[in-house]
Amino acid sequence: MLLLLVDEPTLILSLAHKRWAQNEAEKIVLDGDLMSASLPCTASGTTEADT
Repeated sequence: MLLLLVDEPTLILSLAHKRWAQNEAEKIVLDGDLMSASLPCTASGTTEADT
């Protein structure tokens, strides 16, 4: 699962692995650790990594 969030002046990227639940049919759960990274944005809207 991928989530992008813009919270001026920062771009936040979050990642998680999802899988089918073992005990409940038709349900999905998040599995393992959640990962996230924050990138400061410049005034033009690009990240510092782009410049």
